[in-house]
Amino acid sequence: MILTYDFATVEINGQSYDARVYYDEAPDGVDVYAVKALRQVAKAGDYWYDRNGDGHQGPHFVETDVTEFVDVQHYKEEVEDYLKQFTHQKPQRLRLAA
Repeated sequence: MILTYDFATVEINGQSYDARVYYDEAPDGVDVYAVKALRQVAKAGDYWYDRNGDGHQGPHFVETDVTEFVDVQHYKEEVEDYLKQFTHQKPQRLRLAA
């Protein structure tokens, strides 16, 4: 099952954009399938037009696949670090001194 990680960023031409990482959990770590930059083309209340010329009210975001232009290993490590926060370890018992 492909999952998404939405806390990444990517820099394009000196400008930082939010990024969405598509990944799957594997026994040996994380497999990254795609990294896509998110760009807001219409803010809330603005209008944008689709390919058919139909108008819609914003907000509207466009995803651009940047997988071939970024270091996928960096995003793999970022997702793995994020997922480590949710691995549950058995709590250790406290021993009280007598």
